[in-house]
Amino acid sequence: MVYKLVLGDWSKDGHKQSEDFLFDCNYDVHKIRQAYKDSCKKLGVAFHDEDYENCTKPSSDDYSNVWTDYETPYIDETDFEILNKAGCFKGIEYEKDRDRYYVNNLKDCAKLIMNFIALSMPEDFTYKLTESEIEPINGDWNGELNVQFGYGLFFD
Repeated sequence: MVYKLVLGDWSKDGHKQSEDFLFDCNYDVHKIRQAYKDSCKKLGVAFHDEDYENCTKPSSDDYSNVWTDYETPYIDETDFEILNKAGCFKGIEYEKDRDRYYVNNLKDCAKLIMNFIALSMPEDFTYKLTESEIEPINGDWNGELNVQFGYGLFFD
């Protein structure tokens, strides 16, 4: 099944910047969401900044937050060491600048989060970043036809 992982402001109510990544996974989304919460509890690190369905608030002393504040694209040294020791940086390119670590591209940021989730998934869990576009039902079909459905549904 293909699932979307959104990095950034998915709700568009803050800085309105985000990027979507598609992952083909062999488990359902409910199991993946639970594994994320379990990994947060296991490592004491979270990639979100608000209560996540009964997951203790990561802003408490029990959790350290990664990438949750505006314009903080780095991981501090303590969190890096925790994530690296757990194997989350496998296949991820990063750079160190003083006591901060920067993941080189957003695709690797998405992979890092999936590696984090995988810590609490069964061993047969597979996930692959899919770069192919999803075939549209309507729209531009390689220049053949431009079909717009529901154009009148939107207004300023």
